[in-house]
Amino acid sequence: MSIMGDRGTNDSLTTNDLGGSKELEVTINGPVDESVERSDEDEFLSWKAGRREWLIIIDLVSVALVVALDATILVPALPSIAVSLNANTTQTFWIGSSYLLVSAVVQPFIVNLSDIFGRRPVMLSSIGIFTAGTVICCVTNNYAVFIVGRSVQGIGGGGSFALVSVILADIIPLRQRAQYQAVTSLAWSFAAITGPLIGGLFSQHTTWRWCFYINFPFCVFAFVMTSLVVKLNIDRPALSLKAKALSIDWIGAFLFIASACSFLIGIMWGGSQYAWSTMKTILPIVLGTVGLISCLFWEAYGATQPFFRLSLFRSRTSNAAYFCVFLQGLLTFCLLYYIPFYFQACKDSSTTISGLNLMGITVGLASSGVGSGILLTKIGRYRWVLVQGWVLMILGNGLLILLDVAIPSSHWIPIFIVVGISHGPTMMSLIICIQAASPKEDVSYAASVYTFMRSLGQSVGVAIGATVFQNTMAHHLSTLSLPSAIAKNAEEFVSILKQMPLESPERKMYTLAYAQSFRNLFEVLTGFAVLGLLTSFLIKEYSLNRNLESVHVLQNRVGIELESGPDPALGETPESEESKGKDE
Repeated sequence: MSIMGDRGTNDSLTTNDLGGSKELEVTINGPVDESVERSDEDEFLSWKAGRREWLIIIDLVSVALVVALDATILVPALPSIAVSLNANTTQTFWIGSSYLLVSAVVQPFIVNLSDIFGRRPVMLSSIGIFTAGTVICCVTNNYAVFIVGRSVQGIGGGGSFALVSVILADIIPLRQRAQYQAVTSLAWSFAAITGPLIGGLFSQHTTWRWCFYINFPFCVFAFVMTSLVVKLNIDRPALSLKAKALSIDWIGAFLFIASACSFLIGIMWGGSQYAWSTMKTILPIVLGTVGLISCLFWEAYGATQPFFRLSLFRSRTSNAAYFCVFLQGLLTFCLLYYIPFYFQACKDSSTTISGLNLMGITVGLASSGVGSGILLTKIGRYRWVLVQGWVLMILGNGLLILLDVAIPSSHWIPIFIVVGISHGPTMMSLIICIQAASPKEDVSYAASVYTFMRSLGQSVGVAIGATVFQNTMAHHLSTLSLPSAIAKNAEEFVSILKQMPLESPERKMYTLAYAQSFRNLFEVLTGFAVLGLLTSFLIKEYSLNRNLESVHVLQNRVGIELESGPDPALGETPESEESKGKDE
């Protein structure tokens, strides 16, 4: 009997006690509709992670923590970094955006490499690349070198972040995956929201370089843990190193990464650095769009082993779910950036207090994320959880419109808790929905496209947030007979605003312009939340009662299989990730 169980033609269910965990074997070919018989419900609910699985989860939590922390910790430290590196406003923008852009575009390709070379080698390489980028950022005093360091960090961070979800899909059955995914998502959410607080503390009380020094303990821990516990075998015939290199879709990867970079650069420039009507904005967007279309044609008709699986986009449910992920990424990053900005401009808060004020969102997100994961496992359905999350998100973003200069903490703290609660069920249900709706052989790629669409939403959120805020602030400044040019340097002007007397009429007018601009931005974000709810109605319910379908399996499972000899369907012994292969 094969432990993986995907090769049979009949549905079957067995359990084995392997290394302390209760493993399921169920053969279900592809996504299953809700009408599927649920007679084996109790067997799926009885699965528990063993010691091996929990050690890997702890490792993945540490990876998610450091990657998310690095993505947000620099926000309050940007002014200090800009002064230290003699960067202007445009250059300061790219200190944060370069990481997001590179991190987004490399994720699908790095997951493809992990499918070829193994999860552990690619995860270790990603952690190593991230660490190298961190070192560059720590030691340089040159802006150009710093951007190189942030881009290198983006490659490692993007790969590591994508592989967290992929490895979880390798070791945890789909029905149980939500509650364990909640653990890593909780780590990501905690770091993403507390990052601005930590960055504020460092920028106020020590050097901004501590925003990078803090990465090193996490990187060392994650590297050692990955080496020791992420031991997966590839359940397929062994390939030589040459065969693996030749199987890489180099042309598709180049087209995708170059085109996505061009497209996102144009999007990030538009409305903030350059007008949308200028060639500096239009040209990279057009080139990126043409390149991405060319990439899709190549993947469909030219590539023998495409790295970007178009089969993931053949159902209405998958497309709607990916769009919802994009919207949630956009909303999340806009809130993480503009809420601390609101407190600094309208409430005269320090960078530290601005970050601390996000704790209400952290509490709401933590409780709802874990609760939603447990609930999804218990009931085996995700659609109503997703709809409920979007309804709460509309409510939370709508309540943010009430933020003004005079709103007391007794009002905005409950609002932030609602905002946090809304993201938990939305995040968890989308992760599970996408994997449930994907073909069984593409689950790991579905997980990588999830992280890519989320990162893409964050990158686009930078552009949309900046465009909306700058344009509306220019309007409000003109209405109040104030210089509209300040809108293009709104972040830098906060330091000048803080030097004005609190009760001066001039400061009150500037603060009013800021408050009205934030209100307009939150109105736009509420509209995006409404769009998310409408899109979620297109999503269909699929069964979560599916077995482990990855060819990357824990070594103890393969070991048990090998006790009675190799599986005839394989033809030879499964390939170990520790084996580099020999030239044939």
